[in-house]
Amino acid sequence: MHDTFAGFQANEAEDILMSFQGRTEAHTVADSDASNVLIKYLVPPPVQKEFIEVFQSVKEETQKEEGCEDYYLLKPVTDNVTFYIFGRWTSQAAYAEHFKSAHTRKLLDFDQDKGIIFYIQPLLVVD
Repeated sequence: MHDTFAGFQANEAEDILMSFQGRTEAHTVADSDASNVLIKYLVPPPVQKEFIEVFQSVKEETQKEEGCEDYYLLKPVTDNVTFYIFGRWTSQAAYAEHFKSAHTRKLLDFDQDKGIIFYIQPLLVVD
């Protein structure tokens, strides 16, 4: 089933971070090194409650990180498997440190254990 998606699994974390950094470097506004990220998760209904609980524990630690400005979980009203995490950091370096943290590893390990697929999309603020 995982091969049918073009997303990532948690064991590809290093490749994900490198890909993210490469894509954002080309799109960073000259006077801003800020990093905005949208991560789409496909979470099967049987593990959604646990996914939310793990996210909440990760969120508590993430909001304490130097450079974290926003970090929250969203769920479309009309979709029973999709979740989004939106995060904003003051710099790409701050985001890279977040991605290496033990609490982020906790979420990545959970995703891998449960077979959750996710996609990382760096965002460029256009106005």
